[in-house]
Amino acid sequence: SGAGTNLWNGGTPTNLVATTISNSISGSGSYTYTVTINGCPATSAPVIVTFNPNPSIPTLTSSATTLCAYPTSNVILTSSTAAPGIAYSWNGGTTPGNNQTNSITPSSNGTGSYFVTHTNTTTGCSSISNSIPVTFNPLPSITITPNGPTNYCQSGTVTLSSTVVPALTIPTVYAYSWTGSPAALTSAPSGANLTFLSTSLAGTYTYTLQATNPTTGCVGYS
Repeated sequence: SGAGTNLWNGGTPTNLVATTISNSISGSGSYTYTVTINGCPATSAPVIVTFNPNPSIPTLTSSATTLCAYPTSNVILTSSTAAPGIAYSWNGGTTPGNNQTNSITPSSNGTGSYFVTHTNTTTGCSSISNSIPVTFNPLPSITITPNGPTNYCQSGTVTLSSTVVPALTIPTVYAYSWTGSPAALTSAPSGANLTFLSTSLAGTYTYTLQATNPTTGCVGYS
């Protein structure tokens, strides 16, 4: 700019004596730059600067935050309603980012931390909501293994052993409940990981084990 004085005008702040300025969000306006040398001023063409406001910060709520991963498990995440011209973009878990609604329902494998972005489709300005973690706890997965053949002579005995995952850390253990054909049992099996079954009547019998995680309350079946 050479020797002399420099003067900015327009927006806020004004009348700064410098070759460059930075402005805040309140600084929308028409800016000019004047250089005065030996008493002779020269003023630039005006430059219009506009600071567009961000959308209101959205508020995110959830109908639940911790669930068991049953196929029918349902949680609804809802964003505060945006003004016209605002696009929704969801993030977190397994949710696609282009869901253009103010609520979503994650699938039962959708564990993650969710948030929504509101973007002004004209200006591109955006605001991000609070984040909500959602956890879908795994269901117990049960495998039953007999200790030998399951086709045997009348009054024979078979031991059914179960393995349940995920494994729990002792002293926490699953609560077990066996069900089956009552006539085939010499005694009702109690809640245990291993049960002994003895038949007094010929026939084919089916047994099912239910395991409940005492921490999450999630139930699995064999």
